[in-house]
Formats: sequence, C-alpha cells, structure tokens
Amino acid sequence: MVLCAVCAAVSACTVRDAVGPGAVAPVAGTWQYSSVQVAPSPAQTDGTLTLAVASDGSISGTAAVVERVAGQADRTLAGTVSGQSLDTGTVEFTLTLASVGRDHVAVLHADTLSGSWVVSAGAAAGTSGRFTAVRTGS
Repeated sequence: MVLCAVCAAVSACTVRDAVGPGAVAPVAGTWQYSSVQVAPSPAQTDGTLTLAVASDGSISGTAAVVERVAGQADRTLAGTVSGQSLDTGTVEFTLTLASVGRDHVAVLHADTLSGSWVVSAGAAAGTSGRFTAVRTGS
C-alpha cells in the first residue's frame, strides 16, 4: 500500500519538476539516427546527429542525413537540433531539415534514444514517425 502511494505521488509530479542540477540527460555526443515516417506516406531518414548539452539541460547540435522516399531521388540534408533535457532519461528536441521542424520526444536507455516525432506547423503539419538513435561517440 505504501508503495502504491509513493508511485502515485511520483507520477503526479511533472517531468519539468525533475529539471535542475544533476537532472540533465547525458545525450552529448554523436548518434546514428534512423527515422521511419508513418504518416502521411512512408519515408526513411538515416544519418548522424551531433549533440551538445549545456548545464541547464538545453540541447543544441547538427544533423547530416539522407532522406529516402519511394519513387523519388534520395535527398541529402543538413540541419540543426535544438531542445531541452526534461529529466535524466527524457529529452525533447526539434530537428530542422529543409526548413521543416520535426518535434521529437525521446527516452534514453543506455546508449539508445527512441521515441516519436511530428511536424506541427506549415505545409507538412501532421507528418509523423518514430525514430531511434544509437550513440557512436562521445
């Protein structure tokens, strides 16, 4: 019963409450990124993310990827990453490629980030998918 009360109290806290010294997700480094677009049509994006994390949990970085869409020529894209560590195991960031921001939410397990993304503005709004990124260097 006490365990249930503790679980309920912890889940009632917002993720933002965990931000502070020592609560930053350790995501700085180089990551092999792979994304599958599920809506509105299938596409694959693979490449590299290079991330830096400041002491306040802000995330910045760069991306170099290749986007593959069936029936179209592959596109090589470079972009930026900006976001925030929500706690020691969760991050949110926007990956901007070809002027389109993909808003990501990810969970960190060991050296793997995984989660989902969505485009929430512009002509591509509603485009969404899931991704994984595996750390390849620090």
